[in-house]
Amino acid sequence: MANNTVQEDLLWPPRIDIVSVGVSAMSSFVAGSIGGIFSLLCTFFFLTAVETSSPTILPYVLSLVALVAILLTIYTQTYFNGLVFPNKYVRWAQETAQVFGFNLLMYILFTPLYVYAGGDQAELLMMVFSMHALIATLGSILIVEIIALYRYSLLALYSSFIGFFFATCSSFMFFTGTDISKKILYSLACSLVISIFAQTVFRTLFEFLYYKLYVATGMDLFWSVFAEIQEDETARVKEAEKSLTQFN
Repeated sequence: MANNTVQEDLLWPPRIDIVSVGVSAMSSFVAGSIGGIFSLLCTFFFLTAVETSSPTILPYVLSLVALVAILLTIYTQTYFNGLVFPNKYVRWAQETAQVFGFNLLMYILFTPLYVYAGGDQAELLMMVFSMHALIATLGSILIVEIIALYRYSLLALYSSFIGFFFATCSSFMFFTGTDISKKILYSLACSLVISIFAQTVFRTLFEFLYYKLYVATGMDLFWSVFAEIQEDETARVKEAEKSLTQFN
C-alpha cells in the first residue's frame, strides 16, 4: 500500500463530493484540449510542410500523432487526478508504464487501419482517428482506475463504458450530419476532449452516487463482489498448496 493512502479509503469507498466531480470534469476538458490542440497543430503543420508525398505519409504521421496526443491527454489527466484525489492516485510509475504499453499496442493495431484508409480518403481517415481516440482513451482510463483502486474496478468499468457510449454517439452524429471540413476539425480537435470528458464525468458522478449510497445504507456491493472473489481465490490457493504438500 502507498504510504500516504488514507486508512479509511482502504476499508470503504473513497470519499468524493460534488465539487470534486466538477473539478475532475474541468481537468478532463483541459487535458483533452491539450491533446486535441496538439493533434490539430501537428497535422496541419505536416500538411503545410509536406506537399507532394503527404497522401502517402499522412496515415503514418496521423497514427503517430494520435499515439502522442492520447498519451499526453491521459498523463495530463492522471496528474490532475493526483491533485484532486491525492490518496487514490499514488501509483504513478505503474500507471504510466501500463498506459504506455497499452497505447503502444493500440498504435500497432490501428496503424494498418490508417494505411488502409489512405491519405486521400479524408473522411475514412478521420473515422479511424476518432475510433482510435475513443478506444485508447477508454482502455487507458480503465487501466489507471484498476491500478489506482482495483477493489472498485467494476464501478469504473460500468461508468466508463456509459461515458464511452455517449462519446461514440457524439462521433456518430458528427460523421453523419456534417461536411468533411467539420468532420476533420471534430476528429482532430474534439474527439479526445469529448471522449475523456464524458468518461470522466460519468465515472466520478457514479463514484459520488455510490459513496452517497454507501453512507446512507451501509451497502458496499462492489467491495462484496471483490471480497468474495478474493476469499474464493485464497481458499483455492491454500487447497492447491495443501494438495501439493500431501503429494510430495
